[in-house]
Amino acid sequence: MSDTSSTTTHRPVASPVRTMATACVAGAVVAAAGAVLTSAIHTSVSPTVISYPYSPGVFRITETLVIVTHVLTALGPLALIRSGLLGPGRLARAGSALAVLGMALIVPAELGFALFPSAGNQSTTGVVLGAAMGLSVTIAGLGFVLAGVAALRARRWPGYGRWTPLLAGAYVFVVMLPVMAAAPSLLFWGIAGWYTCFALLGIALRSAARAS
Repeated sequence: MSDTSSTTTHRPVASPVRTMATACVAGAVVAAAGAVLTSAIHTSVSPTVISYPYSPGVFRITETLVIVTHVLTALGPLALIRSGLLGPGRLARAGSALAVLGMALIVPAELGFALFPSAGNQSTTGVVLGAAMGLSVTIAGLGFVLAGVAALRARRWPGYGRWTPLLAGAYVFVVMLPVMAAAPSLLFWGIAGWYTCFALLGIALRSAARAS
């Protein structure tokens, strides 16, 4: 008698998935390393301005790099959709759509920070940009939670990889949002942790594509 609860291995479309997953890993690793380095900087710049800990001029450069690495990382959820590892159904479609939407919305929020580096965090500009970033991260987090549940239900993804979308989503609500609200001094460490989740997602997708 067959065991219907066992995982069914799904063969994702190898080449595009592996390419996008590799870009996701590269972007996530660079972004995580950048966040850790930024947290270690000693500066005279006030922590009440958007550019902290950088001067406005340097911040515009670093923020451009942040946007590039984020775009690379955002290829992760696109690879996840292309892989078919989430299975069919509304939950998979809704989760993947929200994950991509949230990751996409982070880009204009980051652009806003780059345009107004000298604004105070509590100014109208700072509050609006902070709210936009918080909303974008929340949408992405919800999407990854739903996608993660879909991946577990689909049973197409053997090994630890099937847990990585859920990890990326749960991290938002367990770590990122609480840190953003209550412990901004730890924000860069929170960001590094989130991008580490994406690195794991990308590695898992690469492995799944290589096995196909």
